[in-house]
Amino acid sequence: MGSFPVVYTAPDLRAPRAPLPLRKKALFTAAIGVVGLLTIELAARVLVPAPLEWREHPSRILQFDAVRGWSLRPNAQDFTVDKPVRVNAAGFRDREFPVARAPGVARIACVGDSYTYGWGVELDASYPKQLERRLGGQAPSRCSTSESSATTRSRLSTRSARARCPTSPTSCSTPSTGTTSCPCAPSC
Repeated sequence: MGSFPVVYTAPDLRAPRAPLPLRKKALFTAAIGVVGLLTIELAARVLVPAPLEWREHPSRILQFDAVRGWSLRPNAQDFTVDKPVRVNAAGFRDREFPVARAPGVARIACVGDSYTYGWGVELDASYPKQLERRLGGQAPSRCSTSESSATTRSRLSTRSARARCPTSPTSCSTPSTGTTSCPCAPSC
């Protein structure tokens, strides 16, 4: 049988290490946390796209209305977040169209809030424009009475809404309540 070499090791003469004080442990943990957060921030800046450039200036497109609070300023141009907005002469976010309804032309009034207005999206991406496209030739003329941050009730119950829609009210069928009076239905 073979012999194995014998290895001798010197005894450890160092004194045992004292545990770290609580303050040093807290500082070490905080430093690791800061480095971790900086790493996450750097990764987010590299991987996540930059936020939208906010180009909207409400004072350019809105005007005070004593009855409703605010309304769209006719012929105004501005942005909704970063998308261009143009208000026509009648005060709608839409193309120019004659106020008087032509015989045989169906019109649909989309009354609502900032979703109806299309806040933050191009005009063609707003749901009234999508509805207009889906209806095709059945509703060739349409207007939206929406303004951001105004209530539907205030729009329908004011003199200014009736002034924009001078013809007499007709009945509109709504799925939730049955038949209601809509002052803008025949002319918008």
